[in-house]
Amino acid sequence: MKPVRSMQRSTLSTVLFMAVSLGAMAQAQRDSLLSISRGDQASEATRLQATSDLLLRNWIAPHQDSVLALARRMLDMKGNERIAYYGSLVAGNIWSERHIGDSVQVYLDLATELIPDTTVKSDRAWLYALNANAANDRGDWIDAIGSLKAGLELAKDVGDTGMEVHFQLQLASVLSQLGETVEATEALTNALAICEATADSVSLAQVYEGLSGSLGTVGDQEAADGYSRKNLELSKRLGRNDLLASAYLNMSHPAANEDLDLGIAYADSGILHSLALGDVSTAQVGYSMKSRIQLFAGRYEAALASLDQAIAMAPDDASENRAAFLGVSRSSVLRRMGRNKEALALSRTLYDRYKNSKDVNVRMWVASGLSSAEQAMGNHREALELYKRFVQLQDSVKAEENKRGVIRKEYQYAYEKQALADSLQHASELAVQAEEVRRQKVVRNGFMGGFALVAVFAGVFLFQRNRIGREKARSEELLLNILPEEVAEELKERGEANARRIDQATVLFTDFKGFTAYSENLSPEQLVHDLHECFTAFDNIIARHGMEKIKTIGDAYMAAGGLPAANDTHAMDAVQAALEIRDFIAEGKARKIAAGLPYFEIRIGLHTGPVVAGIVGVKKF
Repeated sequence: MKPVRSMQRSTLSTVLFMAVSLGAMAQAQRDSLLSISRGDQASEATRLQATSDLLLRNWIAPHQDSVLALARRMLDMKGNERIAYYGSLVAGNIWSERHIGDSVQVYLDLATELIPDTTVKSDRAWLYALNANAANDRGDWIDAIGSLKAGLELAKDVGDTGMEVHFQLQLASVLSQLGETVEATEALTNALAICEATADSVSLAQVYEGLSGSLGTVGDQEAADGYSRKNLELSKRLGRNDLLASAYLNMSHPAANEDLDLGIAYADSGILHSLALGDVSTAQVGYSMKSRIQLFAGRYEAALASLDQAIAMAPDDASENRAAFLGVSRSSVLRRMGRNKEALALSRTLYDRYKNSKDVNVRMWVASGLSSAEQAMGNHREALELYKRFVQLQDSVKAEENKRGVIRKEYQYAYEKQALADSLQHASELAVQAEEVRRQKVVRNGFMGGFALVAVFAGVFLFQRNRIGREKARSEELLLNILPEEVAEELKERGEANARRIDQATVLFTDFKGFTAYSENLSPEQLVHDLHECFTAFDNIIARHGMEKIKTIGDAYMAAGGLPAANDTHAMDAVQAALEIRDFIAEGKARKIAAGLPYFEIRIGLHTGPVVAGIVGVKKF
């Protein structure tokens, strides 16, 4: 007996060390569990439960391999089913993090067999959490929601706020997948109230992240970005690498909408914090997000390098979903760079590897990627066959979405049925009350009904007002994309805008040398793509120098400085813009020559003098 007890105490010490290093819960609860785990007065079972709680509450990805090894040691310990039970729970959660559904089910079945014959509600609560993960992985969302709600009730019964927040966050995640955004947001709001009441800053950061995703789903991007910023600010104060990694990555795309370089810097920060923890999985996500921003900025070499870094660090047991997504993304970047042969070879490899994947999305991605690669190489028949395959798979995805819709209706029906049963029971209880109470209830319900009616009208009014506001903002954005702000305002106020003489302005105009010959060597799609790339860069350069884009005709581009508002810098602005345009085309030429591709050469003209500017005609300005 003595050696076995010594081994158990050693194992508990190792588990405790891991749990302390993972800490991610309300400080008061954490300190309480640590005190129990370290103490000699409590029984071994009590210390084990406290230690396992630390692990299950504080799970984060960077320590998966270490904790999985520890869970297996716990499972191997003979004669102590409680240790084996918690070992199976911890192992199941690890495989759930890795989205390996078969392994999750194995450990769930084992935990169900090993669950101690005890009245400790937290034991069963953690089993509900693992069952929800397994159900979610196999797409059984009704089972997942039922398990989470059962676990949530147990957490409330024992007054464990940390566990309650855990279940609310999981519930919000599953509801979001079903499209039940309102209920998901309600669960997150409940978690938010608990975190604020208990000063649980770590969970609060996770709630902010969840609210950002939920609000972004319903199109309230401004509010979503606001919660992303709150998450980042709180994570900075806490100074935890795991929270900072997630917060910086969530902010990278909102930041890129304002400044591409800032978005890349945020992605880099997220990657650095991930690597500081050894969290390869999150670092991969960071490199992928960074690549998307670089691709949007037209920095193809950098985008390819970021994807290569993500692919290189993939673990041996990486999920098919992520590996396929990164591979297809790399093929797409190669095509954008004109490296079509490499893109085709990679796409064929990916298709052969994943064409029989259990994940229909993976099969759809690789079919679409190979179709595009074959098309780029002129293999139109092969491209068409693969496109047909892609459409078939897309129909399968739509069927899966329809299945989710049916499940959502089943869930709503069950929810409404329970609500109706509760209402009938309540009505039965009210029937035995005095007549005076009944009359008061009628009066009160009449008042509440009137109030609800007013609330409905107010809600409809606010919805319509917000919708009209969004449409107005969209219309104004479109108008400002066509006309300068001053001209657009005059047009809105008067219904017309008069042409005006401007005594001094500088007009910049460009065209591409040998454009006709250049266009004969490219497909129409590639030609338009190259023009779009150049003119987008020109637009950004013109905007930086305070000039107005006038128009494009074919390969010609025209812009002007010193209008619609006169200024003294128009000539210098135009010259500096012309130099930047020249340098941009020169860099593109060098890159295309190195790749053996056709390239643009540009001619740029400038003229300073008086102009008359305004709207001519009444159609399409």
